[in-house]
Amino acid sequence: PSPIPYCSCPITAAGGCTLSTTMSAVAAASALAPPMMATPPAGNLSLRSAQALAAFSALRLPILRDLDEAGLLSFCKQHALQLIAADGQADTEHLDVDWTRPSCIVLGHDASGVPTGLAGGAEVLTRIPLAPSVESLNVAVATGVLLFEAQRQRR
Repeated sequence: PSPIPYCSCPITAAGGCTLSTTMSAVAAASALAPPMMATPPAGNLSLRSAQALAAFSALRLPILRDLDEAGLLSFCKQHALQLIAADGQADTEHLDVDWTRPSCIVLGHDASGVPTGLAGGAEVLTRIPLAPSVESLNVAVATGVLLFEAQRQRR
């Protein structure tokens, strides 16, 4: 089977380590960190701590940086990757996606979701079914759910 998908999602200092570990656990090909989706450190995390986490993440998993929306769409086309965007309102559940194809998963910020240009350029919009009382998952958790389903299908 093809490698586990590339994954494009918001990279925060606090979440970078979790995302890196999750992607490494399923042998993801790479993390893509588009500049419009990168976020500064939050809360009481110092810049030094943020840099340490970012360095740790970079050592565990290649991170492709500085792709804008057009660049990410072009990257997917150039590498024959199906672009799959996580969208809480999508009709297709993540279990119904063909994860055996070479893929790039795009996730957005918890509050704003995937940028419109990327959602519009996606071949597949998918959602993780949630209880009615839950609005969304943390992006690191959603990434794990999607990547482990991809891994399960690729066995």
